[in-house]
Amino acid sequence: MNKEERVFLEHFVDNMESKGLTIKTVHISFSEEELKVINEKYKTSITLEKMREVLNKLLSHEYLKRAYLNGDNFSGLELTLKGLGIVNSLRSKEEMKKKRKLLKKISDYVEDHKGIFLVLGFLIT
Repeated sequence: MNKEERVFLEHFVDNMESKGLTIKTVHISFSEEELKVINEKYKTSITLEKMREVLNKLLSHEYLKRAYLNGDNFSGLELTLKGLGIVNSLRSKEEMKKKRKLLKKISDYVEDHKGIFLVLGFLIT
């Protein structure tokens, strides 16, 4: 999941949690004004065209669904259980990553950059 997709899902969950609502009661209509709010809140620079592309992808993967049909394709969207699960999973993963011990962080760093260490080891020998 890329950053833009995550931002839109996070926006739903943040709205839901800040107001004490459930996924069935949070409906968001995405317009230029809503996009400005999202760009300011999440410090992004998503364009209107990119927003349409991302929302279509989220709808096709069933992370979002249309609560009601209106003239605009992106009016009255609501989060699905699948979308909520993705956000909760990503948040949990980040929380676990923050709580790692120093040795685990070093181990993960080496694992992520093993190609560089392999080349350095080859050059040293």
